[in-house]
Amino acid sequence: MQYSTAVSDGVLALACLACVVGILRSPRWTEKSLRATWLLVIAALLLTGATAVVGVLHFGVDESWQALHAKLSQASSLLALPVLGVAALTLIRGWHWQRLGWCWVIISLSLLFEGAKRLGVLDSYKLVLNLATLLLILYAGVTQGRKALPAAIGVVVLFIVAGLVVGTQGNLGPLLRVDVFHALLSLAYGLLTWLLLSLRLRQGVTDGAEKSVKTL
Repeated sequence: MQYSTAVSDGVLALACLACVVGILRSPRWTEKSLRATWLLVIAALLLTGATAVVGVLHFGVDESWQALHAKLSQASSLLALPVLGVAALTLIRGWHWQRLGWCWVIISLSLLFEGAKRLGVLDSYKLVLNLATLLLILYAGVTQGRKALPAAIGVVVLFIVAGLVVGTQGNLGPLLRVDVFHALLSLAYGLLTWLLLSLRLRQGVTDGAEKSVKTL
């Protein structure tokens, strides 16, 4: 058993739960035109939280949970995080996507994943997808000005340090890298949720462009 990792996974699960509660208690949740968007954001956070819960079982209870934990971790990286990036884009552009529009996003991400898997370029695809997601988040922060930009930069830095610098294998001094990874993700998802809740329609978006996507 690897109990320190079970604890760090538990912290990540609680962080995701806190993010969901924050959304449900926010005035943004009551905006009916954005309900589908917030539902997808909540689903993405719950997927990450569920992955962390299974991680607690894997590292703290029974190692037979390893296979499920690996699959959920992959789904969280290739589906949950990109959905949050797309959500940031829709919020600043004023795109009120309904369920059909978000279904197309999920289908597209699933097809891209399957294609990358069949072509044997899954690792490269994962890197490109995550970097593209972080660029969307950074773009959202830039368009919002001084209020959101520091948070967007913080989110991007936390994810980059967690994924490309810390990683999940080996030790970082007296700490397991995977535990530091989980701690950074806990901070990143909390900050990202705050950023999403603070995003508003980007100035300069035309009424015609807004109407064209309201019914998706």
